[in-house]
Amino acid sequence: MKLWAKITIGIQTLIIIFFAIYSSLKANEASTFLNLLREQEALLVRAELEAEKQTEIAMSAQAEAEQQRMMAEQQAAIAMQTLEECESKKK
Repeated sequence: MKLWAKITIGIQTLIIIFFAIYSSLKANEASTFLNLLREQEALLVRAELEAEKQTEIAMSAQAEAEQQRMMAEQQAAIAMQTLEECESKKK
């Protein structure tokens, strides 16, 4: 083969090797980015589940507080009735 043909083949081979390395690096970069996105998605799902759990806890606490308020109102009504009965007996 002539020298010029060997040089051309060598340059083409180097270009192919360069693009193969470049493509491999870009594929690794894309894979890393995809893994980061998956991790972010998993964190988001966990955060959503935790938010739902906290919402359920808050709703339960609110229901408990409402129940306690109703019981306090009943006790206050009983106390008022007892006080009125005591006052009427004194008269």
